[in-house]
Amino acid sequence: MNPNCILGIDPGLTMTGMSLVHDEQGIFADDFASCTSDQLPKRIHDTTSWLTGQIESGIQRGFVPRVARVELLHGGYRAGTRARVLNFVDLRNLALLTGGIIERLEALRIPVELVEPSIMRIAGRPVRRDAKKKIAVAIIKARYGEKVSNHAADAILLARPATTAEIATAWAGLSRTP
Repeated sequence: MNPNCILGIDPGLTMTGMSLVHDEQGIFADDFASCTSDQLPKRIHDTTSWLTGQIESGIQRGFVPRVARVELLHGGYRAGTRARVLNFVDLRNLALLTGGIIERLEALRIPVELVEPSIMRIAGRPVRRDAKKKIAVAIIKARYGEKVSNHAADAILLARPATTAEIATAWAGLSRTP
């Protein structure tokens, strides 16, 4: 396995982002609308099948992950305007989806690390959720020269977190944009 390639996964009830980040080859990233079915077992199956296909496609391109970094389950109150309250059913469904993803990764023999959701800060204050999405996309554009969705950008930043300088530069660039 390649020690320079990390798989990042941002599970979500509506969209799941994935990325393969290689130090030398760059990124292979995408997202999937996991809201294709109201039936949870089908949603889990569809998401994990898509993810398996993406990983296999990435491996064929030379992106062989040594580890997967999966965003930890979160919900309820969070500091800043990124706060979102998920009800019990949403939390359970997200836990089942995340568990299905982890189970699939283990079947593929990819070690899994659970990582905290990223919280960007500017001047010590948490960045609003809508601004964080724009910042993440801007960081990936600056770092890799590619435009990706905010879900794919989150997955990339799970694999290779943003530096304080990258966050500040992206924020400054977005602040100047009309």
